[in-house]
Amino acid sequence: MSTLPPNQRTPEALERAIYNMSKLDRAAFRGGFILENIMGSISTGHLELTSKNPNVNPFVTFNYFKLP
Repeated sequence: MSTLPPNQRTPEALERAIYNMSKLDRAAFRGGFILENIMGSISTGHLELTSKNPNVNPFVTFNYFKLP
């Protein structure tokens, strides 16, 4: 979905994305997803790994509305 411009995200495209995600192995969702919420954001954030353990969530700072 993130590759589609917002004006092309039709109900049919959303339905197709949901269907395609339902076909993925459940293991694909154990790590989680970070999705882009704002197209073309000029702010930057960072991701920090807090452990070598793959089951520990990373520390994520998005900074959506912070000026660069």
